[in-house]
Amino acid sequence: MILATPPLGSFIINCVVLDTLQEMLNRLCEDSDRYGMCICIGKMKSMTLRRSAKDDDELELKVHGAHVENVKEFIYLGRKITWDNDCTLEIKRRIQLPIAVYSGFNTIWKDRNVTTDVKLKLLITLCVFSVLLYAADTWTIKKEDE
Repeated sequence: MILATPPLGSFIINCVVLDTLQEMLNRLCEDSDRYGMCICIGKMKSMTLRRSAKDDDELELKVHGAHVENVKEFIYLGRKITWDNDCTLEIKRRIQLPIAVYSGFNTIWKDRNVTTDVKLKLLITLCVFSVLLYAADTWTIKKEDE
């Protein structure tokens, strides 16, 4: 099970036993209350990692009496995480993102006053390749993804 909130105060709680997860979440709530910190329940998500779609281990977690939304996928620290750990959607998403970044630099690419070396450095260091290859070493590539 993974419990996470978006970045800026983001965290993941990884747990195998549901009861332990709820206990850990309760302890987190108590500690945050003690230090005057607030947990935004509306931004909090939970997800169960499963081996197959047949498993129906829906989480029923509560924070201060409110249910935590259970999702099948979410983006955490720039990476799309899915319940079945399938990287196909993440790979497609990562291919689309640099296209948008590349398009944002159209005026630079078309400008004849900017040298080819500068354009190449921009392409490699700043935008396209770094966006495309972020977390690529964690992808599980299947035959159909090649």
